[in-house]
Amino acid sequence: MDVEIEKYEYGGFVITVCQNADTVGTAVPTYFAVVAKLGSNGGRVMWDDSQFIEVVKNDAEIYVDKRLSRCKQK
Repeated sequence: MDVEIEKYEYGGFVITVCQNADTVGTAVPTYFAVVAKLGSNGGRVMWDDSQFIEVVKNDAEIYVDKRLSRCKQK
């Protein structure tokens, strides 16, 4: 089972950083993020499979920023 590492709000979205289940307890863990609108039951999985949490968080925040900029253009 994937392990939740961190959950935080960013731009009206919830970003949940998780460690891949098959890398728990290994020397080289990998991480991914799930991005969901506040209050929603679903989300988008950002499959970075990065060894660095900061890379996963940055990619998820870039995704949110792009979503927000698209909404402002409409």
